[in-house]
Amino acid sequence: MSFTEDVEIDKHALDEEYLKQLLHYDKLTGIFTWLINKGTKFNKGKEAGTRSPQGYIYIKIDGIRYIASRLAWLYVYGYFPEGLVEHRDQIKLHNWIDNLREASHSCNMKNIGTHYGNTSGVKGVSWNKSKNKYVVQIQINGINKHIAYSTDKTEAVAHRFAAEQCVDWQDCDSNSPAYQYMKEVLNVV
Repeated sequence: MSFTEDVEIDKHALDEEYLKQLLHYDKLTGIFTWLINKGTKFNKGKEAGTRSPQGYIYIKIDGIRYIASRLAWLYVYGYFPEGLVEHRDQIKLHNWIDNLREASHSCNMKNIGTHYGNTSGVKGVSWNKSKNKYVVQIQINGINKHIAYSTDKTEAVAHRFAAEQCVDWQDCDSNSPAYQYMKEVLNVV
């Protein structure tokens, strides 16, 4: 079953009241435990869920697999979000409520970490040895767009952040490594 299918199923199949009859959710650890004994797998007090190959925790209720992060959202806020539930720290096992937030698919895709070959620590900003400059790029609709070259890392990050604002990433600022750099390192945002 794919992630998309799970999202479509779980929006309508479960409500907060029934969930709280079956499971306890610890907001600080993100761990669900069974409140009931039902068959051999649902033992009262036992941790619920299994890890998928993609790294998500799934919990099966009445034959339907639910993503634990979405169940956490339902447990705390009483509804399944229309979009996705995103892990702020990008670690799919970290399902405590303060690490989760509603996100559109577009915003979620912006929360993908920096490429393994990135040399600056900021997504979209890389050092180019042959030009002896930072190269600033942004991906729009799957196409990499060149933004600028700069010999100064701070200037390069500022170009990247400005490009993000131009393509309407404002609602995803806290995901952006450029935003984080501007905020934490330069204290200017």
